[in-house]
Amino acid sequence: MVCVSGACAFFGDFAIVQIESRSFRVEQQQQVREGLITESEMADNIKRNKAYGGMASVIFPLITLILSAIATAPIVANCAARVRRNKWLRFASFFLLPLVAVAIFCAEGVNANGLYSFAPMYVPYFVCLTVAYIRFSRKYRN
Repeated sequence: MVCVSGACAFFGDFAIVQIESRSFRVEQQQQVREGLITESEMADNIKRNKAYGGMASVIFPLITLILSAIATAPIVANCAARVRRNKWLRFASFFLLPLVAVAIFCAEGVNANGLYSFAPMYVPYFVCLTVAYIRFSRKYRN
């Protein structure tokens, strides 16, 4: 489950970085047409953006993958019978840390795009987490 949700978060974040890089290029071309910048300035800006985009397309998805793994780690607490048998502790072990992490991340990183830019990363993660929780809960009903 961690692998599938982590892969979804990784590729979602990778896609966001690629889309932002393309939109930057279009924005630069628009500024040249409007006469705000020259062709050489546009070329320099695109080169700088490619260098940043190259690093960002690897680093940001890896950070997302690591944070997804850390947020999913408390599921191991279900090995203890006390946690496994209490539905509130079981729910908290699955969802508390991921929800807090996403809330903090969204509060710090909400930009003009709003929460839509986070959807490709966290929607698949929470879908996988919810499926795992339902399957686990059915196996260990009170």
